[in-house]
Amino acid sequence: MPGKADARAIPKATGESQGHGAKIAEEINFRRAASARHSLPLPPMPSLEDSTICCIVLHRSGEHHLRRLFTSFLRFNTLSRVEFKVILHACTDESREVIRSFQNRLRINVTDCQENQSFVYSNNRAAEATNAEYLIFLNNDVIFQENVVPELLRCLQDPRSGGPLTFVSSPENSSRES
Repeated sequence: MPGKADARAIPKATGESQGHGAKIAEEINFRRAASARHSLPLPPMPSLEDSTICCIVLHRSGEHHLRRLFTSFLRFNTLSRVEFKVILHACTDESREVIRSFQNRLRINVTDCQENQSFVYSNNRAAEATNAEYLIFLNNDVIFQENVVPELLRCLQDPRSGGPLTFVSSPENSSRES
């Protein structure tokens, strides 16, 4: 705002200047504080005991991805009414065996496509095939590091929310949103 002093101390161009990384951290902290002053609280955590959730996973190959996904989900999940719909696209590796090895611990339904269908087509068919109240679209290489599903559902309860995204870090230090 013109004419109003900024509360941040700006280092002089002479010997007082901080390192570049410290300046960036200071700016990020200032922006977080400014955003927090104007944010609205999320609604309380909904009761999830009766909620049904379907995790839709498109998969072509790489059974190790499915093994990591299911193992990490089992490690952190606290909800009982979660199902997985896995769409296999022209899959020729050992993914079916990996899925079978988890079916005694997870509800996993498989649709086996002989050809590689489109992303949209496959997600829509999987969504049509479930009666779940909530749909979560997962990449096959997601590795859960905490129990994020209840928090995603809480965000969905907020009428201002179009759909939450989570930030995912892969073990190889790359990142993306899913």
